[in-house]
Amino acid sequence: MIASAFENRSGRAIAFLRLVLAVIFLSALYLEPAQPVRDWVAGYSLLSAYALWAAMLLAIAWQSWWLEFKLRTISFLIDIVVFSTS
Repeated sequence: MIASAFENRSGRAIAFLRLVLAVIFLSALYLEPAQPVRDWVAGYSLLSAYALWAAMLLAIAWQSWWLEFKLRTISFLIDIVVFSTS
């Protein structure tokens, strides 16, 4: 059942793994507050907004491969900016 949902749908797999990565990164920040974060409010805000963005991209990828394809460049740039900033 799960395999058939991702069969021939690399956009879905990438969107799902983007969300998993965002949630793991946010959880790591929450569970280990001694991380060298310069501003904890900005860190939580940035990663929370990114997790919401990733969830939105997952919903888009699940509904419309064309829209997911059109958003690929901006999604990639946001990935780079968020993880470089974090």
